[in-house]
Amino acid sequence: LTVRVVTNSNKNVLKVASAIVLMSVLVIGWRLFFVSDAKEVLKADASMKAVDLGSLDGSWVIRAGQAGYRVDEVLFGRNVTATGRTQGVSGSFVVDGMSINGKVFVDLTDITSDSSKRDGQFRGRIMDVARYPQATVEFKGLAEDLGNGRYTTQAILTLKDVSKPVDVGFTVVRSPNGIEV
Repeated sequence: LTVRVVTNSNKNVLKVASAIVLMSVLVIGWRLFFVSDAKEVLKADASMKAVDLGSLDGSWVIRAGQAGYRVDEVLFGRNVTATGRTQGVSGSFVVDGMSINGKVFVDLTDITSDSSKRDGQFRGRIMDVARYPQATVEFKGLAEDLGNGRYTTQAILTLKDVSKPVDVGFTVVRSPNGIEV
């Protein structure tokens, strides 16, 4: 913001400068406390037709996908939800009744958020994507049917060469583009 004020009085310059500072503080405050850039939680379109997992027996390849992170944090005393997303998702599955075996690969180098500073922290200090460019989710086991196309199962999530068991909830629906999970 550049403002040029021509006046003969230092008092008027001080008033104008004070007004500019006050307006800047109000705009920044409004942005920090009332505007959220968090993307919606990733989920299947509930308006689509639910699919019975057992009817999908066979081998499946991920053609397109989206993955990301969602982190609640406190910045300047304000609760904020930070999100990042990537389209860099690949993998394959074998479904046999309620059994799911397969792997999903997520390209961590391509995850972006609404902030280049946050992206730099994510790619560097937090995830070290130069050294660990990919995350994996490996499925080996049975899924539990929760009804209406909703399921839960366990998987192994691997980030930065550390693997941990995780509970995974998912919905299976049929869309004009095929099966969405």
